[in-house]
Amino acid sequence: MFGELEWLIGLVPFGFIALLLWMRLRVGGATAFQAFLAIGQVTLLVLLTIYGFVAAAGGWRSKDRVRLGLGATVAFAGFLFLQHRLRCLWAQLPVSLADEGEGDESAESS
Repeated sequence: MFGELEWLIGLVPFGFIALLLWMRLRVGGATAFQAFLAIGQVTLLVLLTIYGFVAAAGGWRSKDRVRLGLGATVAFAGFLFLQHRLRCLWAQLPVSLADEGEGDESAESS
């Protein structure tokens, strides 16, 4: 029972982050399908990175250098791919902040 509760508690932040990513992509001009695919890709990269950390930790505990090295490599590569994918998404779907600047100008002219 406790293990299931831990998974549910752990999924809450991922769900919240996915919701924020969904809103950011939709504001940037992505269709619902594009946003869904992007969230799926990001989720898979996050899972790959977490798997690398888990494998590295298991290798550390069991004194297995090969598992430690492979886990660290997978975690590092997953993190770099995740960073690259998010930067590409941000570049493809920019969000302009022009609306905020217009509100400031109208307040100054009054």
